[in-house]
Amino acid sequence: MSHVNHQVEEMRIVLAVIFMVVAMTLSSCASSKTESGGSEDLVYAAGAGYGAPSSGSQMELAVASYNEWLYLNFDRALQLASRVQEDPASDRAARVEAFKTVALCHLSNGNEAGARQAIVNMLEIDDSARFTPEGKYPPPVYELYHKVKDEMPGTMDIRTIAIGDFENNSVYTKGFKNYDLDLFRPALIHSIITDLSAATDLKIVDRQRTEKIVEEVQLGGSGMMDAESAVRAGSMLGAHCFVFGQYMVLDKKNVRIDMRVVHTATGEIIVAKQITGEFKGKPEKFLALEQDLVTEIAGAVDQVINGVPAEKSSYKAAADAHFITKKKEVKGRDGYAESQFAIGQAVQDEERSDYSAALASWKRVLDIDPDNKDAKQRVLVLTQLMTS
Repeated sequence: MSHVNHQVEEMRIVLAVIFMVVAMTLSSCASSKTESGGSEDLVYAAGAGYGAPSSGSQMELAVASYNEWLYLNFDRALQLASRVQEDPASDRAARVEAFKTVALCHLSNGNEAGARQAIVNMLEIDDSARFTPEGKYPPPVYELYHKVKDEMPGTMDIRTIAIGDFENNSVYTKGFKNYDLDLFRPALIHSIITDLSAATDLKIVDRQRTEKIVEEVQLGGSGMMDAESAVRAGSMLGAHCFVFGQYMVLDKKNVRIDMRVVHTATGEIIVAKQITGEFKGKPEKFLALEQDLVTEIAGAVDQVINGVPAEKSSYKAAADAHFITKKKEVKGRDGYAESQFAIGQAVQDEERSDYSAALASWKRVLDIDPDNKDAKQRVLVLTQLMTS
């Protein structure tokens, strides 16, 4: 037992070092999403063994409880979460965040029944609650979440969309540096999910669930994704909209992306957009591709959910504002474009449940692009997963 405790303590020290590196490069204060949308950096609030607040807003306590879980301080995490749950002044959002942490702690301790109950409690508060943004949470929590969700009456979740597959139909096949061009697919999906989550209050179905349902739909059909298949998949996922498409690498630096957004309830194709741009070189080039895709999706979803024309869409405006900030963040980061392919490898490793390889791949992303926030977050989460 002392040997095990020693190993855990060693890992806590490792996590402490990692967390300090993250904290030095990211904001030290948390910002939570409002009902009108906005960025979410809850993980970077005070906590995680660095003086979790004994007082403060209930959302701050909920955030701190997550950070204590991340740092393997499960008892402290549960104490903070309990304070949020027991305080009658806690709003719905804070209580949902607290129950997420309770589920994480129980899973880390091997208590699936306790984790299941926490997820049930979370969904009783908000039946559309999800573990988002996706980068904050380990894969096992999604599997349990959907087991619980599937046992509940089926409804279409509020403001929920699913990002399906983007098929590789490239005519240029020589690859990018040592990366297979197939890695552009998971990288593209990851960037869309990450940017939409950061820019809006939309709920994005997690990649793990979406891929499972898409596989079921494709096995029962032609094997190719089309509007009809998208409607079936979107309905099974409880999503208002389903996004899918294809990409074609044209030469050593240019790619064409064809993207569709389907209204799940009607089968109507809201957007059919073709975007061509560069995927290598200066980070601004790759970012321009991301922005074109994400702003089109945001505008289309606003049209479906709120009946707002794309040119007046608050989601589209929020996405544009997000990319103004992101452009400043990636300026001068010469490894940004290459890091997207490395992210594709990391995502693929996670899809195969090879978390050791995924951790190494996310560290490789940081070698290429040291200021990549997504990679720093996944290194923390996967290190915690492999320790607990």
